[in-house]
Amino acid sequence: MPRGSSIGKIIKIENRSLDLINYTIPYIISFVSFNLNELNNIISLAFFMILLFVMTHKSSNVFVNPILLIFNYKMYDIEYESNGKTFSHSVLSKLNLNLNEHYYFKSITPFLFIIKNKFNDESGNIE
Repeated sequence: MPRGSSIGKIIKIENRSLDLINYTIPYIISFVSFNLNELNNIISLAFFMILLFVMTHKSSNVFVNPILLIFNYKMYDIEYESNGKTFSHSVLSKLNLNLNEHYYFKSITPFLFIIKNKFNDESGNIE
């Protein structure tokens, strides 16, 4: 087993990678006619960015990052079983995740995990 990992069987998957469109389009549209030569616009932008940071930090919410998509990572909300218990987390993975299959989970933060490898049930090897 990879160091710092646990094994779990996925019982529910929701792909959140498509949230990128919902997340970015309103911001792109709002900055189309944005003029950085005006102090009021700079103050408004700074206030908005600070507010967005505080809300994200306080809610432990993860917004889909376009850089992750460039490196082929997808974001999922999943439920999985491990040691007889059910857990629910957001995960990042380059793999196409499937229901009722076992994967190695590694914590990045208390609310975000990464899946890099699939667990082979028969041999116990990493795929």
